[in-house]
Amino acid sequence: MIGLGGWGGRKAGKSGYLLRMIDGKWQPTSPNRELSGEHGREHEFLVIHDKPSHPILKGLPTEWMHAKDELYSALRGPAKNIEVLAHSYSLYTKENEPTLFLITYGKGKVFHIPLGHDVMEDDEDGDDEEEYDDEDDDEEEWEKEREPYGTALHCVGYQTVLARGTEYVATGKVTIGIPDSFPTKDKAVLIAPDKLKWPGKARPTSSAPPVKAPTPESVAKPLPEHPRPDFKRDAWLNLNGQWDFSLDPDDSGEADGWYNDATVFNRKITVPFSWAAPLSGIGEGSVDVGWYARNLEISRNEAWNDKRIYIVIGASDFGTKVWLNGEFVGEHEGGYTPFEFDLTDHLNRTGANRLVIRVEDESNPARQTGKQGYGDAKGIWQTVYLEARSDTYIRMAHFSPDIDNKKISARIELSEAAESDLSLSVSFRDKSVETVRQVIPAGHKIIEFDIMIPHQRLWTLDAPYLYDVDLAVSRGGEEGDRLHTYFGMRKIGTGRLPGSKSMYITLNNKPIYLQMVLDQAYHPEGYYTFPSDQFMKEEILRAKDIGLNGIRIHIKTGIPRKLY
Repeated sequence: MIGLGGWGGRKAGKSGYLLRMIDGKWQPTSPNRELSGEHGREHEFLVIHDKPSHPILKGLPTEWMHAKDELYSALRGPAKNIEVLAHSYSLYTKENEPTLFLITYGKGKVFHIPLGHDVMEDDEDGDDEEEYDDEDDDEEEWEKEREPYGTALHCVGYQTVLARGTEYVATGKVTIGIPDSFPTKDKAVLIAPDKLKWPGKARPTSSAPPVKAPTPESVAKPLPEHPRPDFKRDAWLNLNGQWDFSLDPDDSGEADGWYNDATVFNRKITVPFSWAAPLSGIGEGSVDVGWYARNLEISRNEAWNDKRIYIVIGASDFGTKVWLNGEFVGEHEGGYTPFEFDLTDHLNRTGANRLVIRVEDESNPARQTGKQGYGDAKGIWQTVYLEARSDTYIRMAHFSPDIDNKKISARIELSEAAESDLSLSVSFRDKSVETVRQVIPAGHKIIEFDIMIPHQRLWTLDAPYLYDVDLAVSRGGEEGDRLHTYFGMRKIGTGRLPGSKSMYITLNNKPIYLQMVLDQAYHPEGYYTFPSDQFMKEEILRAKDIGLNGIRIHIKTGIPRKLY
């Protein structure tokens, strides 16, 4: 079905063939040179039509300039049942490469368009339309020069063939017209999709409701939900929202004692949006150091009394330092994973506390900067919250489902070895599963055991049932730590399709054909951070509505609530 594809590892003899123009025809070939999928850096390139009379291309210029994009080259695959509609010349392979093609698959067709791999960021003067002259064909200069954010998705040529190709494979005909602004052989034309003017009544449409763009005001108190539905304690306090803020362009704040000086915080930021992202209310990505501050008071109700108080930061890019009431608490390096600090010894439990956080995200070749140029995620970009815990608490809970034997293998790890025997209870909101009780012996911090699920409900794509679980640790009848988590009874594996030698992914021992989309997990106003739970949910539902059954998360770890 793929016809041709990338990425790395597709080598001669292992992953099929390349398509090459030989004697005026596209033919499968396997050259001596070991090539595999590559796209190189962004540059403008001509799209040259092989089948100008095909309904998708009919009426278009037979050669047109595509905007700066990453040209896919050396794609390998079965190379069968392919009709090449257009090609472009690759500086990587020094060959013509298929850029638009159709694949016949069973009774249907697939329109394969490797264009549009890059994204668009508004130019500095805010123009919606730009034109580029193809003046620089020097390969060395092309290798040195990189457009920071690319422009491919705004190319009128790309938008036109994508719309017409999609209509063709869906209906067998093309009624979508050709915009007057379609590019020429010499110039690429860029217009934002929502501003592109299509002729006549036949134009691309969507039945999905429009997505309302959020503003800093509409997300003044964003993401109020607990960020870890897989690891939730009842005694917690969400710290998202308005914080005092100051940029530190000279990186002098720590030496000048900003952690103990409230007067330097002259701006407001909406946490947890990166200070480079518009939804933060700051929107300045050129400064590498930022300082956050806010006041907080600890609840005096029973759930918080005599407990240790932790601050948990879902993610902060890159180097993070924390002070409480002018005292240094701790630091962390890394941009994508959660971390925490114990605030207890620095707290004033009967009055106000001043929490200060410094984050630096300097450009460094050894660090990942942003996400493929999608906008720098500088500073805090996931939920910040406080949590009350017992002295000895559950550090990790992991459940491994075994649907063939109708059981779960549990592994529970404590924060420290038990001083004396502790009781652990595992209770289920699904009352078909009985509560399980175990003893964690003195001197141990990890316990492993199995739980039978005799009337198991499987997690499936149509009914993704989850078992909600409450874990509680106690000593001598006095309850200590308690948290909520979940798991699903499912099995992901591989197997042969019945009556075939083809290997398939299996879900719950049944073969499943994956129909997936690449999820860049990027929001144009929030960068790495989505504005709401509902926004994330609607993205997933839209994917299901168009017939997809999976989403491949790209490069970085997914936000826990989106995974949930």
